[in-house]
Parts: sequence; C-alpha cells; structure tokens
Amino acid sequence: VNASLRALDGATPDHAIWITRDITQEYAIYEQFIAAFRLTPDFMSISRLRDGQYVEVNEAFERIMGYRRDEVIGRTALQLGVWHDPSQRQVLSDLLRTSNALREFPIEIVTRAGVVRQALVNCSVFEARGERYMIALLRDITEALRAEKALRDSETRFASMFELAPLPMSYTNAETGFSNTRWNQAWLKTFGYPDPRCQGKSGNDLGLWANPQDRT
Repeated sequence: VNASLRALDGATPDHAIWITRDITQEYAIYEQFIAAFRLTPDFMSISRLRDGQYVEVNEAFERIMGYRRDEVIGRTALQLGVWHDPSQRQVLSDLLRTSNALREFPIEIVTRAGVVRQALVNCSVFEARGERYMIALLRDITEALRAEKALRDSETRFASMFELAPLPMSYTNAETGFSNTRWNQAWLKTFGYPDPRCQGKSGNDLGLWANPQDRT
C-alpha cells in the first residue's frame, strides 16, 4: 500500500488522518517494467531531460559501452564521451521539444574502449514528480551495416568480373523464370548483339536457340 499521515488543525487533543491506497496492481506493473528494462538485449537508459543526467541504465548498456552502472548514474553522456558527434545530442533535444517521441534516429556512440558504434535510437519523454525524463532504447546496427557493405562489395566485384571475363557469359535466375538475362561484353562481341537490344531479355526472346526445344 501507499500511505500518508496528515495532521488536522483544531482543538486539542490533536487529530490526524491516515490515508492508504492499494497500489498492488501498479507495483506489479512496475516490477514487470523493471524486469523488461534490465533484460532487454538492446542498450536502454533513463536520463533527466533538462541536463541529460543518467538515472538508470540496463545490463546491455554496461555490456555494450563498457561502463558499470555505478560509474554512469549521476553523470551525463557528454561527461562520459558517449556522443561521437556531440552536436547530434542537440539535434535530438530540439526534435524532442516538438515531439515527445523519436523513432529510428541514427547516431554514433563511443564505447569506453574508444570504439565507435552505429546505432538507431528510439526515445520517449515522460514526466514523474514534476521532472521530465527521457527513456531511450538504442539498437546497435554496426555489424549489420558492415554485413551490408560486405555484400555490396561482393556484388560489385562479381559484376566487374562478370563484365570483364574473356569468355561469353550470361546470368539469370529462377525468380524471374529465367526470362531476365544479363549478358557480358564477351558474349555481346562473340554473337554480335548490340547491348541495348538484348540486356534483360532471354535467349528465347532474342531467337538465340536454333531449336527452342533444346532449352528445355
């Protein structure tokens, strides 16, 4: 329960009133929130909006950033050097002045070891006991971005090798029913087809097969 004792003005003897409120349900919800906050695999923090001072961080924050919780509480992200580009914090603060929530805002953070990580932040502003706070969830996308870049680089290398290969080559796939075909420069030169006419067309479209039944 939540209880309060209030004195009543009046004649002696003094009187007081004892007020209690059942907060069992609210406490259960609070406990569920704390459990979810602590166990979420993404970086989460709660900070005071007016000065950015951390009031709570989760285990993922400690793991990703390399700081213990007791080293963070009472300090700000600027004091810890979390922002790779401190101007991003001002941009985020300005956006929160016009909207109490922000979704998928890209930022760069710096760990205790000095490693720069890319992240997407989702945050929301709430008020408690007359003070405004920000709860933030950061999803580390560093490895995902590296994987995307590696895939793009691989595709670029393949395309270059394909185009410059000395042997006639073509590329197609089952997703298009083998109807959309890419032909390399050696193929175009060997068979005498102009590039704009044949790219994206199948061998059947070009009349490549003397006997179309051979294709099947």
